Amino acid sequence: MLRIMGSIENVLFSRVDDSSLAQQILDEPTFAIGCGGIADSVSEAKPILGELAVLPGLAAVLPGDGQYFAGTTSLTCQTWWTPFQLTVAGLNIARIGKFGIEANELVSARDIWKRAIATLPTEEQQAPLFSMIWSGKISSLRGSFLKKPPLLSLAPENGKPIGDVSNYADWFGIDPDGGSEGINVLVTGAAYNPESPDLVKLYGLDKRIFYRHPSAPAQADPLMIHQHAVLFKNKVKFSWEGALLDAVLSCFSDAEIIDVKHVLDDSTFSFYGGVVKAEWEIEPID
Repeated sequence: MLRIMGSIENVLFSRVDDSSLAQQILDEPTFAIGCGGIADSVSEAKPILGELAVLPGLAAVLPGDGQYFAGTTSLTCQTWWTPFQLTVAGLNIARIGKFGIEANELVSARDIWKRAIATLPTEEQQAPLFSMIWSGKISSLRGSFLKKPPLLSLAPENGKPIGDVSNYADWFGIDPDGGSEGINVLVTGAAYNPESPDLVKLYGLDKRIFYRHPSAPAQADPLMIHQHAVLFKNKVKFSWEGALLDAVLSCFSDAEIIDVKHVLDDSTFSFYGGVVKAEWEIEPID
């Protein structure tokens, strides 16, 4: 199950104000992505809203002001505020498919999703949603980030989304190719198949999660992907053979974290592995 708080439209139209910020305490292992800030109050959170990644053992944000902030590895003392949050529920206990490669073949982030989904039983490959946690070694990273927090007070004067061609350059930054080769990442995300025969079961809630990123290349297949990555400065050993929570927590025992990014589909990786799960339900939690 995917649990959703808020709506991606609050971000895309820069509509965030005090009433659309929700507070959470990280008191249990969670996989989540979205737009948020780690702070003690609404007033402190608003100026630093940005790309958010939450995993067991880590809460981290790349704020829209361009300054990186990472939470400690304690899940019991971090308070975070978010206008939009997508949480993967039950991934640590559900039946999941494991996949991986240790060759020098370069694979795009999009193809990693497609190959992972292909490892699921045939009947699950037509699910409307998929969740995935995966690790990889970067060959070429195209990461996206917000240049400023999507606050109502900063909304574009033309009333169009921040991703519109007329506003895009003011709001979105894209990492240039190069500079991240060989760096390890841990990625959490969800994908949406708008051609699934079970789409009606989502009751339109998928529109609150997924959008086509303005910099994403055109694709022949319909899969829409929303994923955030945590980048590590040092070499991190990933293993997906044991319990998922243990595997993820072990990643952060000696990790030096340098960045959080929204990963675009055409980023490429020379090594990858992880777990994938078919999903049929979205639960609003706000």
